[in-house]
Amino acid sequence: MATLSYSYCVSDLPDHITEPCIPRKKSGISAIAVILPGHGITDFTNAVEVQAAIDDGKFKVIGGCEKGTRFEYPAASPVEGDPDSACLDTTIDGYDHLVNGEDFNVNAENDEFYGQLHLVKGACLILYYCSADEMRLVTDPLTFRVTNPISDFSHRIKQKYSVSVSWFTDAGNIGSELLAAPEGIFC
Repeated sequence: MATLSYSYCVSDLPDHITEPCIPRKKSGISAIAVILPGHGITDFTNAVEVQAAIDDGKFKVIGGCEKGTRFEYPAASPVEGDPDSACLDTTIDGYDHLVNGEDFNVNAENDEFYGQLHLVKGACLILYYCSADEMRLVTDPLTFRVTNPISDFSHRIKQKYSVSVSWFTDAGNIGSELLAAPEGIFC
C-alpha cells in the first residue's frame, strides 16, 4: 500500500468537481514557453504583462498553432522511498515529471537557442494546450535537454530537435497550475 511520506494522517480532502455537461478537453500541446528569472509577471493570464516580458526577452515561446512543434506530457513517475514505519509497505516521496517534444524549425539561430537552453537555471515553464486555449504553469526547478538536429540515412525523415524538460515535485503537489492562456500570445 503506497502512503504519502509527508503526512500519514490526511483527515480531509477538497471536493472533487464533476462537470458532466461539458466536452472533454483534448490534450495537444503545440507550444511551450520558457520564462526566465526577472520576468516581472504577476498574472500569467494577462496578455499585457506577458507581452512586456516577451519584449524584454524574458518569455521565450517555442512553437504555437501550426508552427512545426509538438509536445507531450505523459503521466508523472512516482518516486518511492523507504518507509519510516514498520507497518508501511512503500512511501511515495514525490513525482518525476517529463515533457518531450519535437521542433522541426531547424536553423542556425535555433542551434544557438537550444545550445544555451541547457544552461538556464531558475526558469519557469508553460505548456500551451492549443485545442483548449489553456496552459499549465510549472514553477519547480527545471532541467532542459536538447539533442542536435536529428538526421537519418533517407530523405524521408524531417530534421528536428528533440526537446525534453524534467522536474521533480513533492508528494501532494500536482506539479503545475492550469490557467487560461493570455489572448494572442501562443496563436
